[in-house]
Amino acid sequence: MERPEKRARIEDISTAAAPAAAAAAAAGVAEEETEANGMDHDLVRRIKEVHRRAESVFAEKRSLEGTLGTEICPGVTRVCTRLLAKIGRTDKTPGEQNDLISLVHQQLDIITKAIKPDGQSASLSSSPLCNLSEDVLFTYLGPHLGTQATIGTLALTHPALHAPTTSPSMHKTVHVESDKPIPMTERQLTVWLGRFAETKRAVLLCPMRMGVVRLMEGLCKTLEHLRVQPRGLDFWEAEGIERIPYPRGPESPQVVFPRLAVAEVGSPWTGAAGMRNWKLTALREITVSGRASRASETAAVWLESSPHVWSLEVGDWELRDVADMLHRCNTIKRLTGVRITGRLKQSFRVSLPPVGEPDSRAFLKHTQLEELEATIDYGHNSPYGDRPSFCGEKSIQELDYLRKHNLAPNAVERYHTQRNGINTDTFRLGVLRQMHSEELADCAGTLRMLAALAAHVEVPDEWAWPQALVSSGAFSTLSTTLAALDFPLAERVSVVRARVGVGAGQQGSLPDVLLSSIGRLFPSVTVVEVCWPAVVGQAVMQAVMAQLSDRLEVVRFRCPNLSDALPPYFRGVTTSIAAFSIEGALSGEGVYAVDQQWSLRVEERGQAGNSEAPVLDRVRQMTIRVDVPDIEDDDPDWCVSNFGIFADDEGWFDACRAISRHCLAAVHDMPALDHIMYECTKEVGPGNDSEYGSRVQILHAKHVAAERGRKAGAFHGHLSVCGFEAVELPSSQPGLYCRIAVRRCHGVRQKKITDYFGRQG
Repeated sequence: MERPEKRARIEDISTAAAPAAAAAAAAGVAEEETEANGMDHDLVRRIKEVHRRAESVFAEKRSLEGTLGTEICPGVTRVCTRLLAKIGRTDKTPGEQNDLISLVHQQLDIITKAIKPDGQSASLSSSPLCNLSEDVLFTYLGPHLGTQATIGTLALTHPALHAPTTSPSMHKTVHVESDKPIPMTERQLTVWLGRFAETKRAVLLCPMRMGVVRLMEGLCKTLEHLRVQPRGLDFWEAEGIERIPYPRGPESPQVVFPRLAVAEVGSPWTGAAGMRNWKLTALREITVSGRASRASETAAVWLESSPHVWSLEVGDWELRDVADMLHRCNTIKRLTGVRITGRLKQSFRVSLPPVGEPDSRAFLKHTQLEELEATIDYGHNSPYGDRPSFCGEKSIQELDYLRKHNLAPNAVERYHTQRNGINTDTFRLGVLRQMHSEELADCAGTLRMLAALAAHVEVPDEWAWPQALVSSGAFSTLSTTLAALDFPLAERVSVVRARVGVGAGQQGSLPDVLLSSIGRLFPSVTVVEVCWPAVVGQAVMQAVMAQLSDRLEVVRFRCPNLSDALPPYFRGVTTSIAAFSIEGALSGEGVYAVDQQWSLRVEERGQAGNSEAPVLDRVRQMTIRVDVPDIEDDDPDWCVSNFGIFADDEGWFDACRAISRHCLAAVHDMPALDHIMYECTKEVGPGNDSEYGSRVQILHAKHVAAERGRKAGAFHGHLSVCGFEAVELPSSQPGLYCRIAVRRCHGVRQKKITDYFGRQG
């Protein structure tokens, strides 16, 4: 019969904390049981073997756990210990004993695989990764693998990494990346900090939690480069951070970073320095990102304790958000990532008078920048009206103030421009009209500098409006300022429509000083864009053609649907330009509206061989790309209720009439025109019947509006009268449903697609 004291010993073994000790005790009990009860010697031998193996495996496992600082296979270990305690008991038959021994071996195999992959010895590893030198693995691959993966995963399954992961010299860089909060126990923190005793660079891309903050504070003595950014859903939140209470005196807890020179900090990590009373005495360069409204105040704390900060980079913050940081640290010589909006005086954290008054210098008077990279924001459209939420002229004035008072001699300057949140290299001449005479005179140097950097220039069309000019003196100053500008890098000039609508019959006009100096102002321009040609006079186009004749390549226009092939200002314009392209976009109206992209090639010589001839007389080829919208609902009642038309054949041809009309107008207005190429990107018509396909509609539009003495009639009939024909070409390009060539008839007549259909109407 089993003795009670022995059963108690077995139960204690099954709940023992140390698996190795439990295995040894179980082995002793089993030997006593087998000797007392006269078990089979072969069974006794197997019991002794399994206990010896368990003791060896548990001892090696315990040693590795102490090295790695984490527990290996805890669940399997508990199961194995309980099975060992049942082996050798008198209430178990030999068959049950053998089953228990087999189960224990299975559990031991699992543990052995965890500490020795593939059953190899600790000095070997099957992974090619472990064949790399330690310097390559930890210096170059370590940041990509991550410190957590190297210590917590790879080291557990690759014995060759056991020793290197415990060496502080292998952890010069610590890289932790996680979208979820990292739970860090005291034991894990102690083990990790022991290994990170020589860490110089830390990259922590994870939510801000107390365990990670304490880890970073543990690296304070050796850390030289720090990058901390938030991750996860709680991007802007920091929870569970123990704050050092105020007021703080000499006895208050303080964490000093004596060697940290470079820091890249994102909100909410920007608040860590203030909450934990950090002192960064060696900081030289700092990059701050996040929402300026949340991070700008807390980020200033990083600068207060360091007398050597010379570089500050911010994440597209306004100057008003950076002003407080510049005030607290007047040693900064390099400022990048700032956005100039003209709202410095509207700062909610500092009280500044309007830019330009003497008292405003006091706040930034100690800052002398040797390098400045900034974005000049011309504003964006307000949802509550036509007035931009902040205006370009204020941005120019703010930049001018910064350059005059806060830039050292020979400072390096790099600027970009932004409009409606889009980065461009655009100079908006319309900003000059919004500035007073005194402001134009004060900012003349800054305006010349920005003009020299611009790659694109926007010219408004409303300069001559009386309400645009405050006085004749303002117009004189504006003319003087324009005459002093130069745009050597600008390759594109756009004449844009004013934000305020133009009255009926009114045309915009550019100042004479601008019209007469287009060639000098824009020596590199190859593209001219006229966005709203209806309000631009012919004098503007004539000046462009005359002064840019040696380099102009493309003229672009966009306007509502016109009855003529080209805007009126092209009529009568002559030019000596060797060859160039005219590109346009005509937008239709209504349910059958089509957008037409025009491309006209102006050849080298006119029809009569003149080098200088009217533009329209020199056009020989023309391409129109038509994007026809799909009409999915062919219900007549639906069309009647929404558009007032019936979905019969007459309605389906409406989309083609504008195209036909423009084609005939082009043939009439351009005597040298030989070829028009139509490219249709979609097919329209009820159902999928090819009879209603786009090529049929274009070639067989029933009616063309009567104009210029022509009567309404079939499109192909008018083409024939003009000496042209339409031929369908193969559609080899993806996305094109059809390609139709309207070309001049020469010699033998080629069979056309129109010959396969009966004439209509």
